[in-house]
Amino acid sequence: MRISTISPHSSTLFNSSRTNLSYLWFASIYKPTSRIWQPVRKRLRKQSNSEVSVSAAPRRPSESALEFQGVLKSSPSRRNQTRQRFFPSPRGGNVACGSAVSSTAPEQDSTFRRLAEYAGMQELELEVGASRVGGNGLFAKQQVVKGEVVMRIPVAACIQVKRDPHELFTVSWTAPQDGSWANTEDGLARHSESGLPWDLVCALALVDVAVGGGGEFYSEYLKLLPLVQDLHVPFCQPDSLLQQYQNETVITGARGQKERLRSLFPHLMPEEAAEEGSGPSVLQWAYACVRSRAFFLKDDNFAYVPFLDMFNHSSTTPSVGYRLSNSEGVVEVVALTDISAGEEMYLSYTGDQPYPGLRMLQQYGFTLPEGSLADRLPFEISGDSAALSLSKIQDIIGDTSWIGMMSNKDNRLYSVVKSLPFSDNDDAIAAGSDVQLARSLLKQCKASISAFQTSLKEDLVLLSESPPTSLARVIGFRMQEKMLWIKCSDLLKKYINAV
Repeated sequence: MRISTISPHSSTLFNSSRTNLSYLWFASIYKPTSRIWQPVRKRLRKQSNSEVSVSAAPRRPSESALEFQGVLKSSPSRRNQTRQRFFPSPRGGNVACGSAVSSTAPEQDSTFRRLAEYAGMQELELEVGASRVGGNGLFAKQQVVKGEVVMRIPVAACIQVKRDPHELFTVSWTAPQDGSWANTEDGLARHSESGLPWDLVCALALVDVAVGGGGEFYSEYLKLLPLVQDLHVPFCQPDSLLQQYQNETVITGARGQKERLRSLFPHLMPEEAAEEGSGPSVLQWAYACVRSRAFFLKDDNFAYVPFLDMFNHSSTTPSVGYRLSNSEGVVEVVALTDISAGEEMYLSYTGDQPYPGLRMLQQYGFTLPEGSLADRLPFEISGDSAALSLSKIQDIIGDTSWIGMMSNKDNRLYSVVKSLPFSDNDDAIAAGSDVQLARSLLKQCKASISAFQTSLKEDLVLLSESPPTSLARVIGFRMQEKMLWIKCSDLLKKYINAV
């Protein structure tokens, strides 16, 4: 592991909103790449003050991490005792929020302000409050004008992972003098030949932070992160719950990620306990936090940036973005619109383009209740020339619904139409071929709906009886999939009948 000094030398302005960073939304994708995120990537550069070398010989991982690991499987009373040690105040995560929500807004606001003062962030005109999307969010305390800087985060508070000249990822951070990096050093030494992807290196650093290696600032900041039992990404969930998704992509992806983590770090990722509710490992917790809360950096650099993860997500109405001020050594949060006093501020976790619901689930642990504009139904279509008539589809939908769909007022209908092969040239469609195609697509819709173990009506009953837990979120995800297939099926039936 290397903790090195990087001198800031330029200033870059970012007009888009928060960019998330994990391209590991399927189990086997571990090869880092910086090109796939252009052009919406934010560029941050990290500066730090000291350098520490790591010996090639493997080092013993932190006993505190192993103790913390055992607590996740222990009795509730012992977990509560250890929570006081590692997580001094109650907190949790909301599936549709970036910030923790189990503690009250005043409690989180107090922690937020204490940390901001510790980090040297003066005249903070933000406050934590109850969000309309659930949980807590960040609100403007006074009127904010477009272009105004609302928060400055010192880059020295960020945990950075960067690629070194040997094409290996190392950690760069202004670590406390008494910081312990045993797990990070051990992981880098164990895999010194093949190297580790950036997100796993950052996750190991967060494991060390969780067991007291991050100094006073991060020990306090842990209060703002979700507890292990409040993570809702599939690879943090037991196999019995994964089955409830009724989606093989989710199930196999989560299992594959668990096995990958276990094969790389068996001491931090033991076999799952047989009993329900045993909770994810400390490595799963750290990895989930990194995937959903870290940021992409310039030139194969990535960072865990505190405070940015407290903004809630909006892909359609983000009100803040951020930029790096190299001259001042801070990350600036900038208003993208005028913001009224008392109004909540939102970042777009996905940059300029929405993500499919499946990716949102696998990376962030939530999906949007209205569905995603990026969702598509996986039809199998034979022949490149097969197409439905776009004009007929428009006639069936009607002008009012069509305009609403194109104005982002019906995301599911938009996704259905974009999933269908269509042509705006009716003369190019052979007589009767579109009806034949519509019948083939309808058959696939019915097969996909029948493949679910429960019906939409049964899911509605289950959801009404389930408390707001991981199971309720799982049911909500599979309901959204079913609603897409059903909406598409209804549209195809009308298309066939109309012709």
